[in-house]
Amino acid sequence: MGSSEWEGLLERRLAVLPGSRDPGGGPILVIPLPQDPALHDVGGISATIKYLKTIPSVSSRDRGWVVVVDARVCHYRLVKPTVSTVRATLGHIRHLFVVRPEGFWDKQRVDCRKSEVDSQPIYVSVSKLTKYMELSQLPVELGGTLDYDHFAWLKTRKAYEEFVDECERARRDLETLQAELRREEPCSRASTLHDLLSVNSNTYNTITARPAIIFNMGQEVLKVLEMDEESGFRVCEGQGDAAEAASRVRTMLHDLHLLTTAVEACWRRLNTALDTYMQVRELETEMNDIGQWLVSAGQTLLADTSIGTTTEQAEAILREHEAIELKCRETYGRWAGLRYRVEDALDRGDGDLRALADHRTTTTDLRSLKDYTDTLVRTFATRLDRRRTLILASVRFHRIAAQMCERCCVLLQQNRWLPHTDDVDTLKKTLRELTARKEAIDYLASEGTRAGEKLLDLLTVGVKDLSGRDVTPDYTGELNHVHALLTNVHEQYARAARQADLHKLRLQQNIQLLTCQRDVKQAYKWLKALLEALVKAHSHVGRSSEEIRRLKTEHQQFQETATGTFEYGFESARAALLVEKSAGGSVLSESRRMVGDLEYVWKMFVQGSQEQLTRLRVAGVFFRTMEQHLERLDALYAGVMERLNGRQASDGDTRSLLSSRDRLLREIGRNVRLGKLLKERLLDPLVPNYRYVVPNRRRFSFSRCKL
Repeated sequence: MGSSEWEGLLERRLAVLPGSRDPGGGPILVIPLPQDPALHDVGGISATIKYLKTIPSVSSRDRGWVVVVDARVCHYRLVKPTVSTVRATLGHIRHLFVVRPEGFWDKQRVDCRKSEVDSQPIYVSVSKLTKYMELSQLPVELGGTLDYDHFAWLKTRKAYEEFVDECERARRDLETLQAELRREEPCSRASTLHDLLSVNSNTYNTITARPAIIFNMGQEVLKVLEMDEESGFRVCEGQGDAAEAASRVRTMLHDLHLLTTAVEACWRRLNTALDTYMQVRELETEMNDIGQWLVSAGQTLLADTSIGTTTEQAEAILREHEAIELKCRETYGRWAGLRYRVEDALDRGDGDLRALADHRTTTTDLRSLKDYTDTLVRTFATRLDRRRTLILASVRFHRIAAQMCERCCVLLQQNRWLPHTDDVDTLKKTLRELTARKEAIDYLASEGTRAGEKLLDLLTVGVKDLSGRDVTPDYTGELNHVHALLTNVHEQYARAARQADLHKLRLQQNIQLLTCQRDVKQAYKWLKALLEALVKAHSHVGRSSEEIRRLKTEHQQFQETATGTFEYGFESARAALLVEKSAGGSVLSESRRMVGDLEYVWKMFVQGSQEQLTRLRVAGVFFRTMEQHLERLDALYAGVMERLNGRQASDGDTRSLLSSRDRLLREIGRNVRLGKLLKERLLDPLVPNYRYVVPNRRRFSFSRCKL
């Protein structure tokens, strides 16, 4: 029966399945009989019951049907054919109630107990019907509380039937596609699998898109069955037709989901296997292209073996090699990405290609080809890198050789490094520049030797092609060129180093000579200033013994300062003489004259210093003796006064006093003569032949006169 036919019967409401249950769990079926006998359709009731009896679950139907025939408004003759039709259609009926109006029971008497035993109809009124069923399971028309909306139930049932039809149709299509895919999966080849997937591509897309729509339909049906209390299916703690229908919907959705997943997995597995197979073929083609390029074009790029004979030629070869590297870098990048794809294909190949009959041979060939191509790329890259290293070594060696030639030419310039001035700072600056340039060529010579030896080593290393054959070029000319250039660099360095050492020695001698002469002049000035200070400020002798001792101490310190100054100047003068002598200078040089002047000033200072020291010593003796004489005079005077006051002086005491007086007077006389001599000496100049300034002379001079 089509959906339009049962939909028309259900709209006539010949039989109603409200979805409720009696206390025994059996489904309740309500058959309202019309008041007009002309509207009574036994065939329609039978057809409707046949449809409705498929709705409850098997377990509910096994508990027995509970049929309620609502005959309150119809003629009694309609009840019997209706009951017969119900019995013939339903089969297992546990209770069959015939509801009659209340007034009917005033005229009829029925033994209900016998009817229950032999499944005869039970004639009851609406008020008595509640003894057999709960109010919540009876529609409002039968005195219950179940709010049953037949149109809502019909709408829900229609949606449910549509869902079931779509679900069954989708299930059949999926099972058909699954069977076809599984039939070709175990032993298919790539060509067969490609044809299979191409033919069924549209079918697969259409079929796999329908479950999503069906899932949405199922969710809408579940929403109505589980949440819509206004519908004919009443939600009641998981019981009734609504709960059973919802359970069936979930089961169908689950089964459809599993089937869809299985079909998609099978399709994806086959499609992945085909994609992997095509990818393997593509990878093989690309690896063959790379290998062909390395063997043909790559070898052509490495045909040049020259290294250049000058810096410009070596740099030009390096630029050409960098251009070659740019071309090869694209191939390297292509191989890097291709290698990653190959590794991924090899990792997935054994699983993804399992559906193909020739997958083992394919993955094995791919792995071998990958290893071979990888060896080619590595060998070519190693050879290209070795060529780059050789060119870089050539460029470095020729650059160092050119720099050595330029710097050695500067050091070999004679006039540039000769001492043309007496300025010490200028000479030191020239010496620093010379030292820096000498250190620079020392470093360049060392680096040039290492660079040349490295280049020679690289030229003698063997070269092999991609097949492992020895293809070492003939580098005889390059080796001879490098040896000759290295020898020339060593010779230039030796000449420049000798010349630089000679200029450095001369500059150092001149700097040392000028420094020593400057120190001698400074010592001469200091010693002359000390001599002037001796004559002007250190010529007095003091007026007491204490002052004389202090002056003597200061004079000794002054003399030590002058001695140190003279020794400093004299040693500087000796050093200057030695430097001049080692440089081949004349003994009648400026240093010799400066030494004479320094010695003469020192002689004058020593003469004046000794004279001042003698005066201090004589003055010290004079003042010390004079103080002793004064003390003795005081003692003699005290003795005379004591005897005069006592008036008891004897002749012996008097003679003793007179004798002491005579001796003291003689000593005082001698000391007075010493003082006069000291006075006369102090009036003479401390350095008689010294004068302060002599006109028309560049330096201080001294007048020599006889003492």
